[in-house]
Amino acid sequence: MRKNFRFKPGRLCGFVLAILCILILSDGCKRVSETSMGAMLDRIESQMFQEPESLDSLLGQLDTIHITPLERARINTIRGVVQYNKGELEKCISYLEKAETVYLSQEDRYHSTINKLIRAIVFEHLQLVDNASRLYMECDEYFGRQGNERFRFYASLALLRMSDQLALDRESLFKRLRQKAEELRDPVYRALLYAAMGASGENDSIKISYYEKAKADFIKAERWSGVYTAELNILYSKIRQNPSARTQAYYDRFPDKPYRYTPTSEQYLRYRYAQGYLFAKQGKDMKAIEVIGQVLDDAAEMKIRPVEANCVELLSVLYKHIGDYKYAQQMLERYNGLKANEREVMRRYQVLALGAYYRYTELEQEKLDLKLQVQRFLFIMIAMGLIFVIGLLTTWILLRESRHKQKILKLKNIEIKEQITNLLQSLKTERKKKTDLIRQVQDLQVQYQNASASSELLKAIEQKRITTWIEYEAVFQRLRPGWIERLKQQVPELSPTDMKYCMCLYFNLTNYAITSLLGVGDEAVKSAKKRILNKFSLDESTEIYLYLKKID
Repeated sequence: MRKNFRFKPGRLCGFVLAILCILILSDGCKRVSETSMGAMLDRIESQMFQEPESLDSLLGQLDTIHITPLERARINTIRGVVQYNKGELEKCISYLEKAETVYLSQEDRYHSTINKLIRAIVFEHLQLVDNASRLYMECDEYFGRQGNERFRFYASLALLRMSDQLALDRESLFKRLRQKAEELRDPVYRALLYAAMGASGENDSIKISYYEKAKADFIKAERWSGVYTAELNILYSKIRQNPSARTQAYYDRFPDKPYRYTPTSEQYLRYRYAQGYLFAKQGKDMKAIEVIGQVLDDAAEMKIRPVEANCVELLSVLYKHIGDYKYAQQMLERYNGLKANEREVMRRYQVLALGAYYRYTELEQEKLDLKLQVQRFLFIMIAMGLIFVIGLLTTWILLRESRHKQKILKLKNIEIKEQITNLLQSLKTERKKKTDLIRQVQDLQVQYQNASASSELLKAIEQKRITTWIEYEAVFQRLRPGWIERLKQQVPELSPTDMKYCMCLYFNLTNYAITSLLGVGDEAVKSAKKRILNKFSLDESTEIYLYLKKID
């Protein structure tokens, strides 16, 4: 029997509400997951330059399945740091390149600059000084603008390491970094700063001083790897400085530390190499050969090339000291082979690093060109839209004007009347201006005549046609009648001598001309000028003759 289907709105509403609840909960869970993932990545990024040895374990805690492309790119950046610390530069460069491509597509300038900072460290390691310094400066400038003092500290620290190559002011840079390290209130930053200063110290005493400070701050921060490395550097500096029994005792006590730390293979081999190096400095060649030979075998087996090269170089010198030139030659040839292989590997990594960087630069340029094309297209569309809108507005304005034509005509009549009134007023004003101008021209004529007379007076003095004060005073009275009386009324405290100087200064006569007329010395003229300035209550920078002209 067929049942009749009945539509029930209540059931449909309940079904829709259930779906909405599921979607909201799933979206909320996704946002919580993204937030927690972002927070964890932020924490790892802040530690990747301070605790590089713990990055592997921190990455293992991340859920790398349900993540966004940007989060995967950030993880690739951190993996690049991990591979760099392991010496796997090829993998490091590959991870950095993958991350940069995503940052470019997402237009994430912040994480792209972090990636650029790591790439600069790789360039510095590969001795590509120009590329590294340019990237360090870009990172330092960007993080400075963003106010991110932690990452800017790392960039500035790198600039401090390269200060000699870049001709930077090392002392001012060091002071700024030390101040910033104090503001960050984390002893790790001070330790990194002192370690960098120790590495670039001028002599072993300075190196030991800075490494001791770095060790103390690393101990405060409980960064035992940094403590061990700092102590190794102190040990090498002490051996070079004074390979005495006291240094031997320092070496023997070296492993007995109040903290627990398992050194890396390279650190342990460097520690053992220091023993052989100490024996060599003390002249104990056979003991040194025995210890360095064991270290060489272990370094070759573990493929730790820097330690192996150091051992081979030292053995070649030791064999030469004891007269075994055959083994000395073998060690020298092996050393040259290691260095040649190191240079070849270095060149390969340089080409790889530069190629990856320039590929990213080309992609960035292509993206910029595409962005410019899109902006140009949008500009054209906006311009066309504006033209259309302006056309509509123009039509509307014309219609509106035609409707109000009669009102406008009435208003124009009123305006014309006002304009006529204003015109009459302006005519009166112009007439007054004309009268004032005529007066000014007359005044100028009088001034011109006075100026001509003054010019003739000065010329007569220069040509020595007027040589005495009596002649000068007579001409002055003729040119400026009544001026002396007005000056006495305004400044009654002037003496007769002061009046003579004022009459000379009125025409701005030179000191030489005044001395000739009055028969006094140059110092008397200078003293008189100061005295007159004081009586006039004027500043010394004031020109006296301009003030005297005003009395006219």
